Amino acid sequence: MVMHCPCGNSKVLALELCATCYTLKRQDEEYFGGLREAVLERDGYRCRVCDASGRDKRSIIVHHRAPGTGQVGDEPDAVALSRVPC
Repeated sequence: MVMHCPCGNSKVLALELCATCYTLKRQDEEYFGGLREAVLERDGYRCRVCDASGRDKRSIIVHHRAPGTGQVGDEPDAVALSRVPC
């Protein structure tokens, strides 16, 4: 039986995720209190600056609106999306 990550990658690292998805999941929990996917869905996977689509995992980033605020806990309004060029 061949295992695949939910993103379609056949190279599974841990927790049934590829290296990219595993890293994103770990960072989500560590830096965003598990809110990353909720923020991506809330914003429709679109950059808040230029409104470009960010469906490619590496083309859009999730960040705190006020850098240096640390954990955001259950405050999704303190998190926003943007593309790397923006």
